[in-house]
Amino acid sequence: MAEVVGGAFLSAFLQVLFDRIASREFIGLFKSRSHKNGQLKKLKTMLMSVNGILDDAEEKQITNIFVKQWLNDLKDVVYEADDCLDEIAYKVLRLELEVGSKTSSKDQVRKFFSFLSPFKDEIEAKLEEILERLEYLVKQKSALGLIMKEGIEQKLSSQKIPTTSLLDEYGIFGREDDKEAIIKLLVDDGNTTDLSVIPIVGMGGIGKTTLAQLLYNDTRVQGWFDLKGWIYVSKEFDVLKVTKDIYKAIGEGIYDTTTPDQLQLGLKKSLVAKRFFLVLDDVWNDKYSDWDILRRPLKHGAKGSKIVVTTRNESVARVMGAGPIHYLKELSQDDSWSLFVAHAFDDGNLGEYPNLEAIGREIVRKSSVLPLAAKLLGGLMHSRRKDVDEWEHILNSNMWGFPLGKKELICLWMADGFLIPSGGIKEMEELGEKYYQELVSRLPDVITTLYNLQTLYLVSCTYLVELPANFPRLINLRHLDIRCTQVQKMLLQMSLLSKLQFLNDFILGKHSRSSIKELGKIQCLRDVCICNLQNVIHVPEASKANLKAKSYLRNLKLSWEGDTGNSQHDRFILEQLEPHTKLEYLSIVGYNGPEFYGSTEKPFGFLEILSFKKLPSWHEWSPCPGAFCCLLKLYIEECPMLNTNALPGNLAFVTQQ
Repeated sequence: MAEVVGGAFLSAFLQVLFDRIASREFIGLFKSRSHKNGQLKKLKTMLMSVNGILDDAEEKQITNIFVKQWLNDLKDVVYEADDCLDEIAYKVLRLELEVGSKTSSKDQVRKFFSFLSPFKDEIEAKLEEILERLEYLVKQKSALGLIMKEGIEQKLSSQKIPTTSLLDEYGIFGREDDKEAIIKLLVDDGNTTDLSVIPIVGMGGIGKTTLAQLLYNDTRVQGWFDLKGWIYVSKEFDVLKVTKDIYKAIGEGIYDTTTPDQLQLGLKKSLVAKRFFLVLDDVWNDKYSDWDILRRPLKHGAKGSKIVVTTRNESVARVMGAGPIHYLKELSQDDSWSLFVAHAFDDGNLGEYPNLEAIGREIVRKSSVLPLAAKLLGGLMHSRRKDVDEWEHILNSNMWGFPLGKKELICLWMADGFLIPSGGIKEMEELGEKYYQELVSRLPDVITTLYNLQTLYLVSCTYLVELPANFPRLINLRHLDIRCTQVQKMLLQMSLLSKLQFLNDFILGKHSRSSIKELGKIQCLRDVCICNLQNVIHVPEASKANLKAKSYLRNLKLSWEGDTGNSQHDRFILEQLEPHTKLEYLSIVGYNGPEFYGSTEKPFGFLEILSFKKLPSWHEWSPCPGAFCCLLKLYIEECPMLNTNALPGNLAFVTQQ
């Protein structure tokens, strides 16, 4: 496995190296010596040739030790070439600084090239040696049986092969439930919407396209719609191209001279009074204006027309105004194993190798539960010898993963040439930090597969801005702590986490559907902090939290952020959040109302600790007789309107203020 990973990395590294050759520093070095430009062209040609051979070599190294040694030699030369480019970049920058600091501007260019001349001779000599070694390796291709497949320039233009609707039904496992759930939505004749969008969201390699192919080729779907079409979209989103592809997919003729206006009008005419079904596969664009233009002719189809969109990004689904999102889960271990076996053994027959099953299952467990990973790993193992020693060698490989710190990771990205500053970002470190923060700002989706997880402690994960969309699947969760994060709102269906006992914080989003009523069904809560109560617009909504009925509730914190501007509204909200009488700890922060539970009768017979902070409008506290009979500690901070010298007289048992 290590050798294969190394070969794949070398292929990617070669493409990075090729990009560096086209850089300003490298081209500028040779610009003044036209007779040496042949060196640059020759290096480009050699790298393209080597990269073409590399594809075949990566496959054959598994069974041919001579090819494996050839790859090792190639790796040494390529790394040496990269070191040479690093030296060019360093010395050019150093010379620019030296010349710029010691001379006037009118002499800088002349001085620079005079300083650079001896350095050019040195670099050209190194490059000549590298070229000779590359040429020697390329000449060995015939003896090793290596086939030239394609060069770098061809590869860059065809890295992603467009998907089609054609389905390979062999080796599809674990998607029947997903298929049936979406088909119910597709053939729902009770839907009166003109056009519905059904997004399939999931990480790369999880099987979104395969699921869409299953739907597209299902006989029930084929018989339900008048027209259907499959459109591969990809990252390069172009409204005109996608519209043309839709037009072609539904069987209409189109000409290159067709204007955008003619195209949209023609598509509209073709769809009128017809129920159509489209698959937009691999959508990345989440720009609303593009989707709005694309959708205009599509809205004229018959009622019940459907579009299935596959995407990695939930934001795409939101922009398209989609209904319920279908989040595609990873395969189960059993389904991953079945998929692996289908590709690792001829005809999926493991019967001849019973001694490999335990090792194979462990390899699958280590890899992932992504269908693409299981399929590729199975294909790799298909070419390996079917013996225990060979499989155990792969199982025990040290390439399965190892921990890296943030600084070390960013340094490795820099060393491998993956960080190319652009768009106002000048330093590689800054760009690396940006990428890192983007990666850690999301809790990995795989966390939602830990179905027996009971405690999730995320305190001070300061980059975390959202929880995974499938988070409510963690139905056994009892402790959740997201304090000191940047999470802005809770997800819908948080009420499914009915076993939660400790919840800090429950964050109410602004202008979102994250609702306080989600708390109503979580009856086992013992400790909860409800934040951003200023976002509760309708007073009756607060009562749906049903705090009064939560008999296990002992600790409660209620928090408002900013000046709500409506003290009476805050007062009514607070009254609707009356807790159970057995509450022992209560904290109120940021409340802007004039009084504290003014209309509540004897609510705090067990309360021991009471805290008030940042209550700018609170000026009256007149609890009913008998309230706070067990209060031991009272904290009052930043409550300027309250006369603390006139506190209620029934706080006789308070020992700390």
